[in-house]
Amino acid sequence: MSDPLGGTNRSSTSVPNATPNVVPNIAISSISAQNSPINNNYITDQVKTPTSSTSGGTTLPTSTSNTNLGSLVSTAIPHAPASRSIAISCFEFFYIEMVDYLMKSCQDKVKAYKKLDKLGFKVGNRLVERLSIETPLFTELLEAVKFICKVFWFALFKKSIDNLRTNHKGVFVLSDKQFQWLQHLSYDPNSTNKDCTEYIQFACGLIKGAMSNFGYKCTVTFELLQNHACMYKFY
Repeated sequence: MSDPLGGTNRSSTSVPNATPNVVPNIAISSISAQNSPINNNYITDQVKTPTSSTSGGTTLPTSTSNTNLGSLVSTAIPHAPASRSIAISCFEFFYIEMVDYLMKSCQDKVKAYKKLDKLGFKVGNRLVERLSIETPLFTELLEAVKFICKVFWFALFKKSIDNLRTNHKGVFVLSDKQFQWLQHLSYDPNSTNKDCTEYIQFACGLIKGAMSNFGYKCTVTFELLQNHACMYKFY
C-alpha cells in the first residue's frame, strides 16, 4: 500500500522482528498534587518528635539528603540560561560594593541599616513569589519557615539552613554555619573595627520580605558566630 507521508511502500512482512525497549515501571512521586515546588507532606514528615535543647526550645530536623533536596528545589528553581547567569564571585563583589556605597552615602549608621533592610525586604518578597508561584498557601507558620530554610535559602546560597530551632511559641532560630557572604571578606590587619554587621542586615531584610509574602510579619535579629557562622532569630 502507498505511504500517506510520501515515503516508500512498506508491508507488514518487511518489519523486522525486534523486541521493543520497555521502560521499567518506576514509581514516580509527584512533588505535590499541583506540581508544587515543595510538598507539604514532605514538610510535615520532617517534623519528628522534637528533642530538648539547652536553650529551652526544640530542634527541628532540617537536613536532607542531596537527592531529596535536589528534587525538592528542581521544580521551584529553574535553570537559568547561560546568557542570564552570573558568577558567584562577581555577585559577591557587587554586593560588597553596594553595601559600602550605602554605608558611605549615609552619615547616620542606623539610617543606612534601615536602607539595607528595606532593600532586602523588596528582593526577598519578589524572589519568594517566584519560587512559590505554584505552591498552595501554607496553612501553618512552620510550613512557611521550612520553605524558607530549604527552597528559599537554597536559591540564594546553594545550600539549606544547617539548623532550625523553635520554642513552638512563634520564635524561630535559623543557623548557617558557613554564611556565604562572609566567606571572602577581608579586613585591615591594623584596624580594630572588624564589625561586618552591615553585610548581614540585607539578609535579615530578605527573610522579612519572604515571610511577609506568606502573610507573616516578623522581626528579624541576627548574631555573628565564629568561623563565618551566622544565626538568625525571628518572631
